[in-house]
Amino acid sequence: MNIVHECCAGLDVHKKTVVACVLVSQASGKPRKEVRTFSTMTPDIVRMRDWLKALSVTHAAMESTGVFWKPIYNLLEGHVYQYQIGLGRYRYHGGLGSRHAPCLA
Repeated sequence: MNIVHECCAGLDVHKKTVVACVLVSQASGKPRKEVRTFSTMTPDIVRMRDWLKALSVTHAAMESTGVFWKPIYNLLEGHVYQYQIGLGRYRYHGGLGSRHAPCLA
């Protein structure tokens, strides 16, 4: 399989927590995986954003039902390209602008 993004994240958004899984490609070809859980309170979301930026995450896919994704999206906007995945629908939220087509269609 070809590498599309050198460093990307998957975010599983719940009412009270966000589980973030980051995959970082390595020279060996095997990705390094880091998983952390954050609360959905603003200071923790900002801490998650800073962690994603420190790892050079460029793209994140969010899975969420309902409206729980909104505060996460708002605080990541402008820092990471975001894609919302939920209930069988794919929606592109270009966090850094809409100059690129969505990777999920």
